[in-house]
Amino acid sequence: MNIENKIQDIVNQWVGDSDKFLVELKITVGKVGVYVDKLEGITIEECMKLSRLISSELEESGVFESRELIVSSPGTTEPFLVPEQFRKNIGREIQVTRKDGTIASGKLTGLENESLNLTEHKTVKVNKKKKIEEYHMTIPMEDVNEAKLVMNFKFK
Repeated sequence: MNIENKIQDIVNQWVGDSDKFLVELKITVGKVGVYVDKLEGITIEECMKLSRLISSELEESGVFESRELIVSSPGTTEPFLVPEQFRKNIGREIQVTRKDGTIASGKLTGLENESLNLTEHKTVKVNKKKKIEEYHMTIPMEDVNEAKLVMNFKFK
């Protein structure tokens, strides 16, 4: 069994039946990156526990003699890679780049039948008055090239 499969097995056992999930496993020449999350957001303590578990399980393999182990959340600026990230962000603004290059953004209202449901608000002029209209759209996951959280910083 290779190192990637060993780490994947350790993470899968750690995740178990919880709401935690593996987002990505990146292995490069000098680094092993394990990116995990959960629906309420992963804590530093949980990342530390997983890091210790991986290190102890693979200590004798020598894999970390020449590689740094990083266990972290994927970060808010990274694209979504697994369906659980979409579920985690229901109710939040996201931006979706489709495979044809078009971009849609709006509030993620659901993830059903391998499709994203978005609600977009647009300001339009009607009889010289501005009006906000709501548009609902469904985007099949197979049409999604990239999706990211839109960070809004509104101060009152």
